[in-house]
Amino acid sequence: MSGKIDSIDKFILLWGDNMTLYIALLRGINVGGHKVIKMADLKRVFESIGLKQVKTYIQSGNIVFESEEGINFLKDRIQSEIKKEFDFDVPVMLRTHDEFINIIKQCPYEVHLLLEGESVHVAFLANVLSEEESSQLLTFKSELEDCYIDEKVVYLFFQK
Repeated sequence: MSGKIDSIDKFILLWGDNMTLYIALLRGINVGGHKVIKMADLKRVFESIGLKQVKTYIQSGNIVFESEEGINFLKDRIQSEIKKEFDFDVPVMLRTHDEFINIIKQCPYEVHLLLEGESVHVAFLANVLSEEESSQLLTFKSELEDCYIDEKVVYLFFQK
């Protein structure tokens, strides 16, 4: 199998439940020609620090890998190695396989009942929002747009 996968569904289905699996979400790479990183180079960096079963997802900067290390150590190590290799800072968010599955399962919207033109999006946050930040975000709700905040995740629902 190559180091690249072409379907988000395969992100989760490639591994069994008994492995420590992480999903890395890199913010702001390969957008508008800025902070360009080839996925093959990114994969090489992840492998060079001992991460296993490294797979990239398109040019998004989303990467799946295995590790025995803790999430905070990994986040700092990955950010440091990217800075060292590419000479720019890239914020990294990590979620475990179980966290990712729970985020999908806990979606407050009935995704299977969406009408044509409706959509649900998930925004991953690096930190839990303060009460003030949450209140400010909720002011944008309207008849056609809704959002639900759950710790470090924001679910967005857009109607027609």
